[in-house]
Amino acid sequence: MRAPIARFVGVVAALGLVLVLAAWTGATAPGLHAQEVGEGTQDGGRTGYLIAQIDNQGTLPVAIGAIRWTSPGLTGEQVLIGPLDGAPDGAAPFEPFTIEGGQQVAVLLRGTISCPLPGEVVTVASDALVVDAKPVAGPARRLTLELGGSEAGMERTLPCPPR
Repeated sequence: MRAPIARFVGVVAALGLVLVLAAWTGATAPGLHAQEVGEGTQDGGRTGYLIAQIDNQGTLPVAIGAIRWTSPGLTGEQVLIGPLDGAPDGAAPFEPFTIEGGQQVAVLLRGTISCPLPGEVVTVASDALVVDAKPVAGPARRLTLELGGSEAGMERTLPCPPR
């Protein structure tokens, strides 16, 4: 009588261990997190950019198929990807890529600054960062990565370009 109960307990324990290992490695659910890094301007102040960092906190790679990030304060927005060190230098237009376990990557949202008057400042807010991610095992998922603490996106102040 005890053998069937012991087998049942063993199967439940083994299944629990597999689920814990899958969650810890990020094999079935991408362990991606994002945080805001900074902002800046280029082209004599006409172009503004926001920088966020994506971390793969899992141990296995995650394929990134698409990134959507928008801001009503910028026009002609473009999403760029690059190394975290020295960003925005080295950033290139987004193309699908794989982020390895423990790796970090910089995501830039760049566009023309829309300002009412030259010499003023404009607050540039962004929407949340949306990532299509595919873990090693399991289905692809659309993740909404919040930036700036409790808010969905991030908000930064940029100087208006001179005319």
